Amino acid sequence: MTTTEVATVNETNHVAEKAPKRTREEIQERIARLQLLEHRLALADKSLRENGFSPALADFMLEGETLLWPRPTEEQVAIHEELRTNLASLSNDATITPCWSEFSAKLQKLAATEPIEDFLQWTDYLSIREHDGAYRLWHAIRKHPEWKRWEKLARRVPWGNAHPLCLVRNGDPGVVATSNVHHEMRFEGAIGERFWENLDVVFEFGGGFGNACRMFREDGFRGSHVVLDQPVVREFQRAFLRLCGISVTTNVKLIDGCSLLTERDIPALIDLLRGKRVGFLATWSLSEAPLELRAKLFPALHPCCCKYLIAAQWPSHQREPHISNERYFTQFMQESGGAEFKIENEFHDVNWRKYLFGVRRP
Repeated sequence: MTTTEVATVNETNHVAEKAPKRTREEIQERIARLQLLEHRLALADKSLRENGFSPALADFMLEGETLLWPRPTEEQVAIHEELRTNLASLSNDATITPCWSEFSAKLQKLAATEPIEDFLQWTDYLSIREHDGAYRLWHAIRKHPEWKRWEKLARRVPWGNAHPLCLVRNGDPGVVATSNVHHEMRFEGAIGERFWENLDVVFEFGGGFGNACRMFREDGFRGSHVVLDQPVVREFQRAFLRLCGISVTTNVKLIDGCSLLTERDIPALIDLLRGKRVGFLATWSLSEAPLELRAKLFPALHPCCCKYLIAAQWPSHQREPHISNERYFTQFMQESGGAEFKIENEFHDVNWRKYLFGVRRP
C-alpha cells in the first residue's frame, strides 16, 4: 500500500473504535477485504515479474464479484440433497487410514451446517485456494499458441463454487482447472499428442472433485474415465460430475462417463482393464500414497498402460521423507516394459515438483 492508503486505513481503524457496533463491524469487514486485496495483488505482482510480465491493472479485477450462476433445476437440487444424505450415511471403511477417517468425519459435519451449493468451498483438499504457483501456471498457459483452447478448458463451471483465480479479469478460470489444463499442456509439449487420444480408458488415481474428467470430455474424449479415490471424496466427485451432465457409476464397469471406485475395487479393476488401451493419470496423488497401496496397482497395471501423466513430489514424500519417490519412480519406469519417459520440472526453478510423462509407442 502507498503511504496515503496506509494513513487512510489507520484513520478508518480509529473511526471504527468510536463507531456504533454495527458500523464498526462493517468497517472492520471492509478493512479485512482491503488487506486480502493487497495480498492478492502482491501475489500477482510477484508472479508477473517472475514470468517476465509488466503488471497492468487492466488484466485484473480488483474485487472478485459473485457470479450470477444459473438457477439450479429440480434435478440439480436433488443431486445437492443426495450429496448431503450420502455424506451423512457414510460408515467407517476398514481400508482407510485414521487420518482419512478424521477427514471424513469433518466433511460429514460440514455437510450438516454449510451451504450445500458451495460444497467445493468446504475444504482446500477438494478445491485449493489461489496461490502464487497458480498464477505462474496461468501465465504459462496465456503464452501458449493454443491459448484459446486452454482458456475454455480452464473455466469454472457453476456447480460447487470451486475457488477462482480472483485477479484474472476475463474467462473466470478456476485454480484446480488451471492446474489440470497445465498438466495436459505440458504432456502434449513433451509427448506430442493429447493425453486422451487413442485411449479406451483414462484411469485416474486420486481425482480431486472430478474436474479432470470434465475437462477431458469437454476437450473431446468419449471413452471411459475411472477414478480411484477415498469413499468420502467419491461422493463429491459423484455430485460434481452429475451436475455437469456426465454419467456416473460406482460399479466396477466401463461406461461412457465416469466409474468412481475405491481401494477395495482394485483387484476387479485390474481384471477389467486387461487388454484395454489405458492412460494412467496421477497428479501428486501416487507420490503421496503409501507404498503398500501403490504396490496394489503397479507393476500389475503396466501392460495395459499406453500413456502416463504423473506429477510427483521429488525426491521424497514431503510428509514422510523416509519414502524415496525418486527410487520408487526409477523402478516404476524400469518395470513399465518399454514405455518411454521424460522427466521435467513443473517450474524451472522448483526441483521438488516433477512431471513424469510416458508413452508406449507401437
